[in-house]
Amino acid sequence: TALQQRIGMTLIELTEGIAADLDYDLEGGGVLIARIDPDGPIARQQVLIGGPGSIIRAVNSRPVNSVEEFETFVGQFDAGDTMILTVRYTSGVNARLPLVMPEAR
Repeated sequence: TALQQRIGMTLIELTEGIAADLDYDLEGGGVLIARIDPDGPIARQQVLIGGPGSIIRAVNSRPVNSVEEFETFVGQFDAGDTMILTVRYTSGVNARLPLVMPEAR
């Protein structure tokens, strides 16, 4: 989607099968990071998002349960606003990471 391109990553819905492959309890919610654009804003900001396989669980402490919900939450931010992403790395560690909303491309 345009918003995912603006941020520089591709997200997909977490399914039971994907969650099982990642040894992740689907009850925790979230969306899966499928790809990070190496030249995109999230990479340029050096947000240590963890790369493909990491799961975005919340935006500013609001739980995210679908790609649509993520885009609704993030779409409310203006360029230059900072949001906090709660991310579960593939190692199982959770982190809260700042991301500055980039300008629309």
